[in-house]
Order: sequence, then structure tokens, then C-alpha cells
Amino acid sequence: MNNFQQVSKQDVIRNLLRNCGISYISDENIVRDIVLAEYLRSSLHELSLEADDDQGFAPIPIYIGRLINVVSGHLEAVWKDLRRNRNKMPVEFDDMEKESSDTKLVRRIIDRLELLGDCTNLGNGYWMPTPVRLVRIPSSDEIVVVGGISTRKLQHFIPEVQLAGFGRRISGLCNSVDINADLIWQDYHKWVGWMPEDVLTWTSEEIEKILTEGSKSSNTFIDFDVYISEKGTRYRVKTSWVPARLIMDMSNSGIMLCRVGKPYRFFLGEFSKGQLVRERFVDEKDVHWLMLGLRLMNGFTPLAVWDRNYLKVYGPLPRALERHLSVYSCAVQSKEKNFLYYVPSFFKFQIEQFLQQFGYHFRHVEGE
Repeated sequence: MNNFQQVSKQDVIRNLLRNCGISYISDENIVRDIVLAEYLRSSLHELSLEADDDQGFAPIPIYIGRLINVVSGHLEAVWKDLRRNRNKMPVEFDDMEKESSDTKLVRRIIDRLELLGDCTNLGNGYWMPTPVRLVRIPSSDEIVVVGGISTRKLQHFIPEVQLAGFGRRISGLCNSVDINADLIWQDYHKWVGWMPEDVLTWTSEEIEKILTEGSKSSNTFIDFDVYISEKGTRYRVKTSWVPARLIMDMSNSGIMLCRVGKPYRFFLGEFSKGQLVRERFVDEKDVHWLMLGLRLMNGFTPLAVWDRNYLKVYGPLPRALERHLSVYSCAVQSKEKNFLYYVPSFFKFQIEQFLQQFGYHFRHVEGE
């Protein structure tokens, strides 16, 4: 008679990680997110190309509910938060209040894959994988591999590719990349997105524009929030955004970033003794860069704190920095959304060097 030994959950997780091509990580939530990201890439690719045998890369859109069903079918035995009632129609991704727990988890992970460029959101719940591209990181021997295909399949034609955080990378010389003429190269700045050549110079230029392009305020407009980027005021109010009434009560003067309405619209405002006298609209893509630039101009140094392998960044990163960081880290679900990251030890120094270019200072929690 054969003796059957029950496989433990930890053994199953180790096997899943091995299949994804990564070593064991102690934090189970990070493990789950990395494995889920790999299964989302793999399942979206296979579903999107299942009816396409001879046309090359010609994917079809896949509805998110179908993708969730396939992925949760693979992983729900290990992680209960991926279990779902398949008799119910999945809610749309824009109906956040009615989302189930598995849909929220998939939303968070697939948003990271979209940020990296591994897939694209077509709207109305439909997604598609993107073709494989190679991106060379400036002034380094690092190559980022972007595209909607699993890491295991990537390794069939690029053996050197490895998972880093949510992204994949190649380090050093790579013969398989050099000889494969079919691979597509994408410029780093086109992949990572817009960033100013110098944050302080660009911020100064944006502030100067309010004097020539800004419109005069009626002085009766008070229902908006103001971003606190000056150290002394920040210590008094203890929060990043405050109602404009507080600025008026403190009789502050200067150029400040403001927001109004929901969804938010942003503008730079010129204040004189607490009164808004001039305003200029700000493009949403520039907001986080302005938050960073204003802090630097006012001597309020942007801070990043290490707690073992966890990096907490104070203030939201501009999208281009977030995209670069996502290759080598995993955004952690927290009350502050995307401000906390798990970074494998091998990439900690590399992340520090990258963010220091943009004025960030690092410190470690006591006892590390």
C-alpha cells in the first residue's frame, strides 16, 4: 500500500516561486503578489493568443473577469483571497465600491504591470499583452525587459533574463540579446516617461510662468486645498495638504501648489498675505514633479527610509520614477497606497543611487 504525504502550503509556495524563476522570500504577501503578477502575465498572453497560430503577435482583447477566473483557478487553493463565486458576473474595474476582494487584488497587481508596460488597459474591463521590448538603463549595464509574456517563456530566447521586483532585467553582457535581431529596442525616456532634465531648474521655470501666463484671482475663491512644501509651515500643520482657509489665517505669501474638486484639478497659486491673487493651471502629469521640486526649493528634503528590505518614500513619486522603481521592487499595499516598497537586498544600493539623483535622502530605522 502506498503512503501519501500531504504537501504543505510552504512547499507549494516554494514550487510556485521556483516555476517563476525566483528564490524563496519570507514575506508571504510579497510572494503572493510576485506569483500573481507572473500568472497574470502568462494567462493574459495565453488567452489573448490562443486563437492565433500563424499571424505572429496579434493579440485579442481579454475581459478582466475571464482573466481573474483563470488565475484564481490556479492559485485560490494557496491564497484564499483569490477565491471567488464564479456564478456571479465580475464587476467592472471602474465600480470600485462593488469590487470583490479578488478583483481589488488583481486590480492592484495588473496596474503595476500596466505601469511597467507589460500590458495595456483598453477600457471597459478589456486588457491586452504588449510585445516584448528591451530598454537599456542609461549609464549602466542594465537592460529592462518589458512585455506581456511570462519570465519562463522569456528565458527560452533570452536565458539571462531574471525577475527583479515586479519587472524583469538583464545585467552585464548578454550574447543572446546581441544576436537576436528580432527583438525590439525602446528608448529609455520613451519607456519611463517624461522627466525634467533638472528638477529645480524646471520648477523655477514653472513658477516664473505664473507671473506671465497666470490669471488674476477674484480673491473670493477659498474652497480648495494647498500643498505644504515649506518646512516651517509643514511642522505647524502636520499634513501635506491643508484647506486654503489655514493659509489665509496664517497670512502666508509665495507660490504654492493647489488642488480643487474631485477628481482633483491642480493649479499653481500666488499668495500675498494669505490671499490668492493669481493662478495658473497645472497638467496632471506635472503635479508630483512640482511637489518634489517645491520641497527641494524650500529646503524640505525628500526623504526615503529603509526598514530592512522595506522602503518608505515620503510623498508620492512622479510616475517616471515609480515606473523605474517598479522594475526592482514590489509596491506594498498600505494605508498610504504606493509609498511603501519591498526591495530585494541585491537592488537596495541601486535604488538609492537612482533616487539620490532627484534629491532624495536616505536613512535607516534604528536597529537595522
